[in-house]
Amino acid sequence: MGIRLTPILIKTFPRDESFAVNEINKGLTEIVDGVREDLRKPTRTFSAENKPSFATKRINTEKEIGVEVYLNGETQGNQNYERLDDGTASHDIPYKGKTLVFPQTFTAKTIPGTLTSQKGSKSEKKYFIRHDIHVPGIRARNFVDTVSRLWDTKFDGAMDKAIEKIAKKLQG
Repeated sequence: MGIRLTPILIKTFPRDESFAVNEINKGLTEIVDGVREDLRKPTRTFSAENKPSFATKRINTEKEIGVEVYLNGETQGNQNYERLDDGTASHDIPYKGKTLVFPQTFTAKTIPGTLTSQKGSKSEKKYFIRHDIHVPGIRARNFVDTVSRLWDTKFDGAMDKAIEKIAKKLQG
């Protein structure tokens, strides 16, 4: 499963002109790089094995122009990113004869609805639990929704700029 930012339909332009295709591709490259960077922002303080890996795709066809940025593969970092982005439901952990260990205090590195990341922490003091426990789950961080909203207007602006350059060149 991957994260996808839906391509956006925009105005048509002369596809037989290589400069037109190049201008659109330049704009798409800037957008892809920016979207990928913003999706990575919340994980800047994560350890290397917990960082997600993103793949990108530029879409430049006669019917649509857009970008897709999605998690690349089934790495631990990608799975963690999805859990943080989507959140997890509260659930019970049944006791199975092993001691569960939890920190007494915990500060999350990420904040729902933002692309910031801070230093997280957990206390040295631990809870040692030898019975069933109810875990509250993870509140959804909504990284993808936040980035999508941020880039909707930037995408339109970048494509409008590319189309203006094409129009000026076509007018001579």
